[in-house]
Amino acid sequence: MALPPKFAGHKLLFAPPPIEPSSVPHATHTLELYLDYTCPFSAKLFRALQTVVMPLVQANPAWSKNLAVIFRQQVQPWHPSSTLTHEAGLAVLQLQPAKFWEFSAALFDAQKTFFDINVVNETRNETYKRLAKIAGGVGVDEAQVYKLLAIPDKAESQDALNVGNAVTNDLKVVTKMNRLIGVHVTPTGVFDGVVQDIGSSWGESGVRVPATQCAQLLRPRGHAVVFRLYSSKTPSSPSKIAEEVSKRQAGGAAKTKVNPAADIPERILIYHAGTGRTTFLAMLKVTTLFIGAFFCCVAIPSYIKADKPVEETAKIALCGVVPFLFVTYTTSPFVTHMHIHLPAAARTSRAVLERFVRAGMPPSTPVTVTTMSAIGKPRYSTMQAGDFVPARQRFGLVNYTRNTAAENASRKWYELRAVSRFHVPDAGVKVSKAKKGERNLVEPWIWDVIKEKVAKRNGPPGGAS
Repeated sequence: MALPPKFAGHKLLFAPPPIEPSSVPHATHTLELYLDYTCPFSAKLFRALQTVVMPLVQANPAWSKNLAVIFRQQVQPWHPSSTLTHEAGLAVLQLQPAKFWEFSAALFDAQKTFFDINVVNETRNETYKRLAKIAGGVGVDEAQVYKLLAIPDKAESQDALNVGNAVTNDLKVVTKMNRLIGVHVTPTGVFDGVVQDIGSSWGESGVRVPATQCAQLLRPRGHAVVFRLYSSKTPSSPSKIAEEVSKRQAGGAAKTKVNPAADIPERILIYHAGTGRTTFLAMLKVTTLFIGAFFCCVAIPSYIKADKPVEETAKIALCGVVPFLFVTYTTSPFVTHMHIHLPAAARTSRAVLERFVRAGMPPSTPVTVTTMSAIGKPRYSTMQAGDFVPARQRFGLVNYTRNTAAENASRKWYELRAVSRFHVPDAGVKVSKAKKGERNLVEPWIWDVIKEKVAKRNGPPGGAS
């Protein structure tokens, strides 16, 4: 079954597709695993996938380029907390798709804490808070996850008494897709569109891939692949099995060289203000800081000790404070760097990356914006691509803003307020075209696409200066 772009984080690829001069697109075999976070057998299967199957596939290039695994979230209503746990998975998918598999592993490890007897005395929102904390443990914003999951205790109107939360619509889509296949219990496996009897006992103590039979796992036979799993004890060293199988397959599929240009990282630099411009700005901030310190700590005390008139002392104080405040006010929105965080499905090749950015990139795609504090220290603002709003403020020194009310509300009184105003010059650093086989250090075209989408969604910039 097809996978909608907004659920791209469900898909796991082991290698970028080979670059071949052919009009026939490269296609992988697809293993779809229908799992439930509150099902103990699903947990066993997920661990077996991580500890047995994935090391074997990753160790063999002939296998890794021919397989894709899709995590299908299957809610089982006889487990009351099943719906809540899957909603948390969808919340992570909205905020940071690249963290979905890591979050799933953490949730399966904490699975027993969400069994019936452990949730019977807590409210729905209390369960959501525990799920958000697990998401926070793998690097996802805990407050944002809870914001997507929480149910208000008061409705705005009588029509809003049963509307669910911010991931309810995604859960409806996932459930509808699973019903089209007719999946009832977990775990269920679908290989290349055909339901397979993988057995609910396939897990940590229920899988064996013998060295003599391991070649049956994802062995290319023309355009066919035979997928077999054997029930017995888990092998203690999957790497040795993979090595033995690789030797048995010597003389088979030719080794494929991975193109360095297709090795796309999860975090890509999409905007760079330039080293010279950034260095000058940092030196200017530090200089005004030292000037202010000199006047406040040396000049002013000497004037006070010499009993100088108050007017002269005040003028000396202004000479130190005004430059610092002016530079801080005018340069605080200046953006030095901008990174985008990509899901695994968008990093398989340059062509897939461009298709994702231009056509399938959701507004929830994570972006990290770097500015400078008053002392020249980098400040990192993690936000979503759809948070940018065109504006014209501070006499043109601000051209983008974002709403930080929710983020500031979760911060302590002594913490700095979140950066809400940005200045991104139209002309960033010029990037020379990468040589053949190399990858660009900066991908400014991605920021250009985001700018166009932001402009279309929000219209012309406005705001007070």
